[in-house]
Formats: sequence, C-alpha cells, structure tokens
Amino acid sequence: MAKHDEDFYFNFALKLALEAGHVLKGVTFARKTVTQKLGNWDLVTEYDRKIEDIIIGKLKQQFPEHKFIGEESTGKDLPELTDDPTWIIDPIDGTTNFIHNFPQICVVIGLSINKEMRIGIVYNPVLDQLFTARKGRGSFLNGRPLKTSTVDGNDVDIMNPRAIGACNKTIVQDLRKMINNADRQVELHQN
Repeated sequence: MAKHDEDFYFNFALKLALEAGHVLKGVTFARKTVTQKLGNWDLVTEYDRKIEDIIIGKLKQQFPEHKFIGEESTGKDLPELTDDPTWIIDPIDGTTNFIHNFPQICVVIGLSINKEMRIGIVYNPVLDQLFTARKGRGSFLNGRPLKTSTVDGNDVDIMNPRAIGACNKTIVQDLRKMINNADRQVELHQN
C-alpha cells in the first residue's frame, strides 16, 4: 500500500478551500448566469464551474496521480470509487442559495483513500465558518473542537441539513461518520 502524507494533503486542501472561498465570497452578490444541468431543479452558474476549475486544476497540478470527482465536471455518471486517493469537490454547495444571494453556501473538498473518507473541509466564506474533519483526529469549527451531542432521541438532530444550511445530506452523513469515528479514537486514546 502506498504511503500517503495526509498532513500535506490536508494543509494543501485547506489553503485551496480558503482560496476558493475568497473567490466565492467576492461573487456572492454579483450578477450570475444560471443554466440547468439535469433539470430545472439542478442549477449551475458560471462561478460553480470557475471555482471547480480552480480547485481541480491546482489539485491535479499538485497530485497528478490522484483521481477527482467534481460535481460540475463529473455530471450524472459518477465514476466508481477506487482505493486510489480521490478528491471529491462541490465548488458551491448551495447553488440555489447562491443564485438568490442567501449566505448559506460553502466550498466542499473531501479526500477518500482506500474508499474511506480521510479528510473533509466545508467552508462558508460569507459566514466565516470553516468546518474541518480528519479521520482519527476529530472535527473542528474555526479551529475549535466539535463534539457530538449528548442528547438522546432521534427527534433532535443538530446535524440536520436544514440546521447547517447549504450542506447537503450526503456531506452531513459523511461528516457525522467522521466525527463519530474521530470521537471514538480520541476516547480510546484517553482511556
């Protein structure tokens, strides 16, 4: 199995998410050209494509042997996830909010290695919220550790996509898994 420098991957992706977020924030209230991808419910702007091009372009330049799944460039035919390091990118999660100038938007960059999510970065530049998670290392909001709720019951779910804003259900589920796994790892090391 190839050795992967996850610290380097994380730091590179973090800088890239902040750079992409800077671009996103700068165009949040700009005039947008909106087109449909798969239907009137699946919208895209020129900025979705521009930001994805920036992210994937720089990732490919730095990691040419890695694979890439981008929301705008991949389309409806998702490639099969392999054991190869695979970057998963949503350049503007919350495109409908973005079109209507609502601040619940974010840049999402994730990395899967051996079909397992290792790194997740979700950045909302308008609200200045930077969520990061790494397998076995915990999850953070603006550098402060996040903890899972101690509230029992399925009726209270702080990870509900409506509570988070633009982040879609799949990303929330992946982050929830990463957070729970990270918390278990921290508990094991503390005991």
